[in-house]
Parts: sequence; C-alpha cells; structure tokens
Amino acid sequence: MYKGKPPVLVIAILAAAISSCMNSDYDLTKDIDSTIRIDGDISAPIGSTEMILVEDFLHLINLPFTPEEDYHDTDSYEINGWNETINGENVTFDIDRLTLKADFENQVPMRFFLSAEAIDTEGNAIPEITTELDVEILAGTLGSPTTSPITIIVSGNGDISRMDGLRLLIDCYAPGKDLLGTPLDPAQGVRMLNIKARLQGKADIEL
Repeated sequence: MYKGKPPVLVIAILAAAISSCMNSDYDLTKDIDSTIRIDGDISAPIGSTEMILVEDFLHLINLPFTPEEDYHDTDSYEINGWNETINGENVTFDIDRLTLKADFENQVPMRFFLSAEAIDTEGNAIPEITTELDVEILAGTLGSPTTSPITIIVSGNGDISRMDGLRLLIDCYAPGKDLLGTPLDPAQGVRMLNIKARLQGKADIEL
C-alpha cells in the first residue's frame, strides 16, 4: 500500500506511453502543437511499496496485542494524494478504467479481508466510481510472511479524474489455529510487491 502522492505510478505510465506512441521523426522545435494525446490502453510496471507497519494501518489496536480465536474488528486505510497528479499543471487525464495488480505481502499474524471505495480530496466516498476489490489476505509472521495476489479495478466513465485515492476497508480476523496466540510485533507490516498498472482512457501532455 502507498500513502501519499503516487508520482512513480504516473511517471511510469507516461514513460511507457510516450515511448510506445512517439514517432522518431517528431521534432518538437518545428511542431506547432506542443500537446501529446495518449489514447487507448497503457500498461506499465510500477515496482513495490515500502513496508507499512502494523501500528500505522491498524489504528484500533494498541500494542502489545495478541489476537485470540474470536477476534474480529474493522479498520480503514487511505491511499490518497492522487488528484494533484492526475489533474496536474502539464498533464490532463480522462480515465475510464484503472487496473492495479500486485502481490500483497503480510507479516502480521492476522487475516484480512479487503474491499475499497474511491474518495475525493475531502475524503468523501464517490459512489459514481466503482471499485472492485474483494480478497482474503492470509496471516503471516515476520519470519514467514504470506503473499496473496490482489487486483484492484477502478472504473467510472471518465469520473476517475475526480478521485484523490482509495479507502481500503479492512476486516481483521484471528489468524487461524496455527498462529493463535502469536503476539503482534511493532516491526511487522504489509506491503505490495510487483505492482503493475493498466490505464484505459486518454491523457493530454503539455510539453
């Protein structure tokens, strides 16, 4: 997960798009129109996020904590700061669909069920934008983390430009019989690996 502005994601997508659609004979010094229009389906590898420590995304838990058999709680985590980049000074996006795929690494001895909703710059949910994410993340430990594939699909017929990010809705459960009684360690956390983004829509880039 990433909290804050995602310039790496946007730069990677733009770099892939420009390199694939740019004509080698294109001369910016002679061309009157300084706008490049990217239209269609753009894909790019993004990389990985930094580790998000357990105390930073499970706000309802006070460490030290040991989940027991009947433990269940809900929490949320916001990935925000996108709007300034999407509607930047030199780039204008008209996005119909955004797909993010990644491997979700979990070092925390708890199970998570993840869903998500799109949010605006005020943190309000945007019901016109559909977010598809429904996945179980298996419990892990610091020395033996689990890895679960996840796919986040955001669609909104151009309304995605209103987004400032996503609110992850987290259902937290006891880890399962094999890890019951395992205490949470402040050094444990989660992260997303091998992130790949696919953008469907249009982007105008002022050079």
